[in-house]
Amino acid sequence: MSAPSDEPARLSAPSGEPAHSGAPSGEPARWGAPSGEPARWGALRIRLLHLAYRVAWRLLQLRSLVWPRRGRGVKCLLTHEGRVLLVRHTYGARRTWYLPGGASHRRETPQQAAARELREELGLGGLRMRELLTRAMRLERIRVRLTFLHAEVADPRQARPDPVEIAEVGWFEPGRLPRPRGSEVDFALALRAAVESE
Repeated sequence: MSAPSDEPARLSAPSGEPAHSGAPSGEPARWGAPSGEPARWGALRIRLLHLAYRVAWRLLQLRSLVWPRRGRGVKCLLTHEGRVLLVRHTYGARRTWYLPGGASHRRETPQQAAARELREELGLGGLRMRELLTRAMRLERIRVRLTFLHAEVADPRQARPDPVEIAEVGWFEPGRLPRPRGSEVDFALALRAAVESE
């Protein structure tokens, strides 16, 4: 998954196809048609799940207007040799790049929530996450109390994007971040710089 120094490394998860992340040939992708299932059924399954995620996202947006309670969540700043991992989702603002993360479950610590989200979205596990800060923010009109965490990824090829939830993954130089991007991206980078300068 290495890329030339002047180009961001990107992984796409095309609709209806399993996501690949630079894994050696012959290694199975994390998602896709189960063994023995015709490829068209795997593709149909992923398209239906895309639709379900988009409907659920819209319902969440509507609920936040009617019942504006504050949730809890995590955002994970993942770096590799200075580059930052960003994702585009298959739902919500699909052109926007975000840090991976999501909502915390009840009784889940930020560390546990981050580990679960990274496993679900990117197939990553065993990362040493460092908590940076917890802050109340508004993301996509939803009020949330976000905990920011950071981890260095030793081998970016370990990522196995879930094509149901993740449309694309990219590793970007901090000075060449894509647009549009979520407000939490710049905040997390500034936060990490401030923490490391202490």
